[in-house]
Amino acid sequence: NELYKRGKPVIGEKNAYIFDDHYRRFFNNAVFCEKLNEHFNIVYNEEKKGFAPFDNEDQIFLRIICEKK
Repeated sequence: NELYKRGKPVIGEKNAYIFDDHYRRFFNNAVFCEKLNEHFNIVYNEEKKGFAPFDNEDQIFLRIICEKK
């Protein structure tokens, strides 16, 4: 995401920032999915632009669908 590391870091949180009065937390898709796999089956996982365009911006977002094991 192009907004990564923009804004003021949130103290005590990893990869979290306040930018334009909005809290944003960023994470690695592969690491997140490893943790999800402990309790869920991942049915769909896609990371791309186009999921949440806003004004003139189209940032990369993650969409995941899971089923509980």
